[in-house]
Amino acid sequence: MSDNTISFRNRIFQILPDKYRISFAKAKVVVEKRLDGSIKIKYKGRYLDFKEITSYETKRNKTNTLPIENLLTGDIFSLY
Repeated sequence: MSDNTISFRNRIFQILPDKYRISFAKAKVVVEKRLDGSIKIKYKGRYLDFKEITSYETKRNKTNTLPIENLLTGDIFSLY
């Protein structure tokens, strides 16, 4: 997954930057599922803007992956 994304019940949401914080990487957020089925994401008492990532967008964004068998000893990489 990319930065600022969370997975909730087999759905992926990307949290959008706001005026208080550009990146939400490693931030702890609360996901609320409302009775009407809507989703709300909250960080420190504030509701955040977000968008749902579709499976098409997820597949399209995975172009910069490197197969693990191609890694050399001592390579540095990040898992998201």
